[in-house]
Amino acid sequence: MTRSLTLRALVLAALTTGAALVFLWVLLTQLFEQRISQRYFVELEAHLAALERGAEPGPAGVALASTPQTPDFARPFSGLYWQVEAGGKVLTSRSLWDEVLVLPKPRKPGEIVRHVRLDFGDGQVMAAERVLVIGEAEGLRVRIITAIDRAGLESAKDDFGKRVLTLVAVLGLFLMLATGVQIYFGFRPLKTLRTRLNAVRSGQAERLEGPFPTEVDGLVDEVNRLLSAREEMVSRARARAGDLAHGLKTPLAVLGAEARRLESAGEAAAAAEINAQIDRMHRNVERELVRARAASSGSTLAARTKLEPAIERMLRAFRRMPGGEDLDWSANIPEDLVIAMDSVDLDEVS
Repeated sequence: MTRSLTLRALVLAALTTGAALVFLWVLLTQLFEQRISQRYFVELEAHLAALERGAEPGPAGVALASTPQTPDFARPFSGLYWQVEAGGKVLTSRSLWDEVLVLPKPRKPGEIVRHVRLDFGDGQVMAAERVLVIGEAEGLRVRIITAIDRAGLESAKDDFGKRVLTLVAVLGLFLMLATGVQIYFGFRPLKTLRTRLNAVRSGQAERLEGPFPTEVDGLVDEVNRLLSAREEMVSRARARAGDLAHGLKTPLAVLGAEARRLESAGEAAAAAEINAQIDRMHRNVERELVRARAASSGSTLAARTKLEPAIERMLRAFRRMPGGEDLDWSANIPEDLVIAMDSVDLDEVS
């Protein structure tokens, strides 16, 4: 998985939005098919009622006093058919020509049965049927069937599906653009957080300040606590360095006094050796103190000091030293050049 939160959010949004739109497309297509199917069945049942009114017992079993006058019933293979079965006799509309509709076993009389898909020829039809019992004495069972070709329904469904697919694609594009805008503004506080962190790192700020979303408030608080802890650590390091310097002053002063006493007593060689060791200890202590201050200042993120004023102070001191006025001192340092060190520590180092 990519490390980019923006790309992750876009991919997840694309997947969920795509799945939702596909589901919407399937749902709308199915609802359209159900709606058209309902209209077809209403039409079939109206023709079924017309055939029921015309059905009566006849010499050969059943006769039709009247039939629906819809022109499609009279045109061969027009797509609209009727069929009446009774006592082994089958009456059909002219549209069936020499074909017959084959349906499952009939149910109990009086119940209208709908068939959504029935094989007929090279295609499929929708059919409605009802079994009637006519004739009080004869009790003749008559099965009346009306059917319509599904080709028109399938064509309308395909056309509707293509139109809806186009609309769904446009909607998907709009949703992805809207998601991109939402992600941009939603993740914008993270960019602000990064900018504030850079300001702390460069010494322009000491803490992360400003309003942040609730989701990153905890992170901001933890970073600020970390900065406070580092400052406390630096302060303790400085204090320990100062304590070390003060702790060594007295022993070194005692050794210096002892060297002077020895020199007064005629032990010049011993006094010289002691003074040499004292100077060496002074240099070592000062060097280590300078290193400690430089390290502690560098570990403080907000410690930033301009270099040019410190160098100028150092040059002024050199000029006042014996022979300093005879030399030409110059410094070419940009005014905006800063170093990661406290000003006090910088003066100690220089």
